[in-house]
Amino acid sequence: MRRLSVSLALFTLFVLAAGSKAADATLSTAAGKVEKAGSGSVTIQTRRPDGSFGKSLTLKITDSSDFSSLSVRKDGAAVQRKAKASALKKNATVAVIYTTTKKGTILLSAVIHSGK
Repeated sequence: MRRLSVSLALFTLFVLAAGSKAADATLSTAAGKVEKAGSGSVTIQTRRPDGSFGKSLTLKITDSSDFSSLSVRKDGAAVQRKAKASALKKNATVAVIYTTTKKGTILLSAVIHSGK
């Protein structure tokens, strides 16, 4: 019985510790135009919902950052394809999901509108 109590207590501590680590990271979204893109980061000039400019946002690109390109066919259908970080070009329209942690602001996913 004592063994079960100790195991349950350890499990509870583990769950609480895991939950507190997850609370350290926040998820956010932004949309705008690419100001500058490099191999390790991208800077986006954000847009507010009313269309006015927001703050510039610099995001770290990691090995797990995901990129997609969005284009519209002649018949009006949207097509989304996998892309590489090199698709981030100056003045490209982009929407991003990112996280802010103690280590910085990290790009999780970006959808780049190709305009074609």
